[in-house]
Amino acid sequence: MIKVSPFVMVIFGATGDLTSRKLMPALFHLTQQGYLPDRFFIVGFARRNFTKEQFRQMMKEAVEKVLRLKIKDSSQDLKIWKQIENNLYYQQGYFEEKSPYDNLIPLLSSFDKEPSEVFTIDDFIIQLKAMMMHDISKDYGSLEKLSEIIKSDLFIIVSETDMMVNPTEALKLADILKCRKLVLNNDCGHLAPSCEIERVKEEIEEFLSEK
Repeated sequence: MIKVSPFVMVIFGATGDLTSRKLMPALFHLTQQGYLPDRFFIVGFARRNFTKEQFRQMMKEAVEKVLRLKIKDSSQDLKIWKQIENNLYYQQGYFEEKSPYDNLIPLLSSFDKEPSEVFTIDDFIIQLKAMMMHDISKDYGSLEKLSEIIKSDLFIIVSETDMMVNPTEALKLADILKCRKLVLNNDCGHLAPSCEIERVKEEIEEFLSEK
């Protein structure tokens, strides 16, 4: 059996249905089958004000519900769950705010007790900092000032259920510019456009044909 290398998984929007119905049950199965390494860490990141213990309990109940289990004190399922629970953490925060990411970085750094030959915590922190800097208005001071510089016609597409990139700022910019926008509302989160790809293609073609 081939085990994966030690890893850190950060789940943005971790209190949503995707984590409860898909990710955690899948992680439980992978642990049960012995595919996960001894060292792995899972950090849930979401807006809801949970403690680490509350998040762990929520995920346990989700696994029990989806897999139709009852994790009891003496069961083999409890042993498997404890492998996951002991490596399960939570960071509360809004995606558009900087302070939660500042708090997340020390937590991730604390996991790096041994060097990894594949992907280190430092590598992940570099990616995380790049994500924190994802703000198209930061060099201009505000969305209003940015809108004065933009000369092109824009078509802004966002997902209301996006848990990785908060759509609020994009929608504000669309309102300021009075430009065309498409707001998707489905269960696909950050991948919403791919779940409605035909609709998105039609809207883009219509937008381009007007130019």
